[in-house]
Amino acid sequence: MKKIVFAVIFTTLFALPVYAQHFEWAKSYAGPGRMRQEMIGSTTDAEGNIYFLSMFTGGAGINGVSFAPPQLTTSQICTVLGKLSPMGELLWHKTLASSYLHCMPKGLAKSSDSTLMLAASFRLPFNNGVTSSEHNYVYYFDMLLTEDDGYLMPTDSIYSYDVTAFVTFDLDGNLLESHFLQMAYEDTLGNVFREQVFLESYERIRTSAFDVERFTVDHAGNIIVGRSAYESVSVLCDTCNPMRHYSVTLEDGGIGALRIVVDGELRHTWHPTHRSHHNNVLLFKFSPGFDSLLAATYVLDSTDAYAETLDTTIAILGQLNSIGTDSEGNIYIDLLHGFFPSIPIANSESRRISSEAMSSCLKYNPQLHLVNLYEMEAEYTLVRSQITEVGELYLFYNPFYIGYTPDYNPSHPAVYRGDTLDLNDLAFWIRLDAADGRLLAYGKAPSTVKTFFNGHHPSYAFVNNRVVAQVKYWETIEAPGTAINLGVPDFGLGLMQWDTEGHVLGFKDFDAHAPDDYGGQTHVVDSAVYMTGGVFAGATFGTTQVEPSEDGASYIAKYVDTSLMHPYVYSDPRQPQYIEWEQDLTFPLSDTLIELTATATSGLPVSYSCDDTTVARVSDGVLRLLRVGTATVTATQNGSTYGYYPAAPVTKLVTIHNVGIDDIQNSNFKVQNLSIYPNPTHGDVYLYTADEPVVSVNLYTTDGRQLPIQLQGTTVPLSPYPAGVYYLQLTTATETCKFKVTKY
Repeated sequence: MKKIVFAVIFTTLFALPVYAQHFEWAKSYAGPGRMRQEMIGSTTDAEGNIYFLSMFTGGAGINGVSFAPPQLTTSQICTVLGKLSPMGELLWHKTLASSYLHCMPKGLAKSSDSTLMLAASFRLPFNNGVTSSEHNYVYYFDMLLTEDDGYLMPTDSIYSYDVTAFVTFDLDGNLLESHFLQMAYEDTLGNVFREQVFLESYERIRTSAFDVERFTVDHAGNIIVGRSAYESVSVLCDTCNPMRHYSVTLEDGGIGALRIVVDGELRHTWHPTHRSHHNNVLLFKFSPGFDSLLAATYVLDSTDAYAETLDTTIAILGQLNSIGTDSEGNIYIDLLHGFFPSIPIANSESRRISSEAMSSCLKYNPQLHLVNLYEMEAEYTLVRSQITEVGELYLFYNPFYIGYTPDYNPSHPAVYRGDTLDLNDLAFWIRLDAADGRLLAYGKAPSTVKTFFNGHHPSYAFVNNRVVAQVKYWETIEAPGTAINLGVPDFGLGLMQWDTEGHVLGFKDFDAHAPDDYGGQTHVVDSAVYMTGGVFAGATFGTTQVEPSEDGASYIAKYVDTSLMHPYVYSDPRQPQYIEWEQDLTFPLSDTLIELTATATSGLPVSYSCDDTTVARVSDGVLRLLRVGTATVTATQNGSTYGYYPAAPVTKLVTIHNVGIDDIQNSNFKVQNLSIYPNPTHGDVYLYTADEPVVSVNLYTTDGRQLPIQLQGTTVPLSPYPAGVYYLQLTTATETCKFKVTKY
């Protein structure tokens, strides 16, 4: 692939003073199964160690160490929690794997300065102490649990085999605590409903694992969990005919409560005060250890006529993208909901999501009551939010295209609370005051085509007045000192920095160009940027080449940038430029087109405008004369984003006049060298030259107006013009002769 990188030298932060900027290391791992090595979460500590949670298959591992234990052979998806040192050494890893079903990682969070919590869903081999009909085992981190050995399982399930585990580790990898959650629906009579599922061509009745989509832990250790709720499902109840299916939805009163099972015991029963329909999101807030259910709510309320539209609409409603908290215990969720007529929000004062927004950020107080709604009116954008320690909320918007192609162009610009943003269909972020939602600044990933914040569970970093994120681009991307043009329609991936006012500070390319490549989490510790993601056709991190298998590979990379240690103060990187224009713009009136010759010292193209378009017009740097008179032509150069300031405009007076009769008399006529015949003439005239050829010819009327004429060999074509008197000017290499010609 041909990639063109244009480098420009600036006297800015990137040049003076000189900072170290380089990749220190990169690690990757791969296994069979496309998209089955996905990085789910990562975090760092103050020493620069990085902790990662990922799914994997087969013999995937880092530094020659396989994640799978030697006694376990499985083709199922497994979960691994690992720790890398600041030098990229794999210090420890913990694996959750099953011999017969997937173990799906769901999320990773710092539960305190010294502990980590992960969530993962999997199936237990035991059910109420009774061995299942299948011979199976689970490798539960450091414990191999088999039926043959009769080892105790982490918990027994009162409903089913399926659980969602919330597991706490210290930073040395020691397992401190495990809790196992399940959920079931209860009808208005207290009967437990079980989902009807189809597995391996036969039916199995079970209730769900808790199936967390996103979770986080607040400053007090409370666990906030978000999960999707698909409640228009086919179900069976214990007292119903087992051969009959019932479609039960909350708005008709069929389901009265949700049962939450913790560690095999029914611990919480929640009776919702709002109804739901179709796809929705449930939020739960638990105390540490899941001892108490502190609050719960549906996100969307479908009790009104809005619900009727869902049966005939393609519903991508209710997809939870991310969840976070601030220092005051407020909760922020990002919701993909699609374009629907004014979506009502549960647990709010009649708030509704705009029909012009495709995804939104919602802010809840610690009691899970809605307190703010941040909406961007933009076509096909996905939002991810992050709250900073100073109470500023960043919303990252990613262009979203059906089929993930860059060909779609939105029909209207992005608008935030009345402010139209100049984004040109690019990945962008906005900085808000989290308290009132005021727009403080915004930044974009600049390209002549399109850019993306695509990624699986992405995160972004903020340090010393900077914003750091991984960016995917299509064909081109621009930053101070570098402009990348792949030369072909293709994707690229790299690391971009902005200041908090939205100025792009720099970009580091990964040389990764597969359509499915993605950037994951980004963290900053001192001068180190830690990044995760996935590539499918290779990538380059400094001197380290990542060569994935045919199913792709996940990466963890460390980039060192010592400038991150210092608070950034914006310094405009542009240089001055000026326009040079030495051209006389005095002309006789004619149909001749005049090329304007102004140039900018930057080498950038110059634009022109004319203040009186009845006298002359300018188009693409060419001046057309229209009538006798004067006009002012202005030359401008508006500068570039990272290279040059706008140049001071330069103006010139265009003067258009008639050709005087005295200027076109038969002066300088030399019969022995040049003559015309016949004169007078009824049609054309012809030239006779003894020595030099004629190089140009001009024709004028008696009032000085120049007429278009083109010499055809030795013929001057006067036939198209009416009878009258004309003045003919002929020029050779050494002289100019003028003739008065009469046409009858």
